[in-house]
Amino acid sequence: DLVREHLYNAPVSFAGYWKNSMDKEKYLKDSKHLAGWNNERDTKNSTYVSNMNSLDKYVMVEALEDTVVIPHASEQHGFYAWGSLDTILTFNQTDAYKGDWVGIKSLNEAKKIDRYQYNGNHLRWSREFWNDTILPYFGTTFADLEAAKV
Repeated sequence: DLVREHLYNAPVSFAGYWKNSMDKEKYLKDSKHLAGWNNERDTKNSTYVSNMNSLDKYVMVEALEDTVVIPHASEQHGFYAWGSLDTILTFNQTDAYKGDWVGIKSLNEAKKIDRYQYNGNHLRWSREFWNDTILPYFGTTFADLEAAKV
């Protein structure tokens, strides 16, 4: 608890992104960033939803062997069920989705979400995955980019 207390209060740290599924009240009280960004507190920021709803497309990519983001399902807005380190909820099973706290439900219902997974660790996708899956969203490929260098 002493280490976690220190991490929660660290001025600059990855700990600002820590969501303690075993203690919801403490997480909501002590989270400096993540609980707010996820609109998890009682007072909701409607700007988050309107900003998300203004998107043409929201692309979620999950590294199935991620050792940095735990659980890796959180890369697609899933997470542990409150009180558990074993049960993982998919994005559309969470309270945040059901309440549309950040606009994910609205985007999904409007068919504006594309979801992808790849076998690999954090940000270690293959060149083929990047070229065939991600770059088309930007209207380009590696071949286009390399040709532009000439």
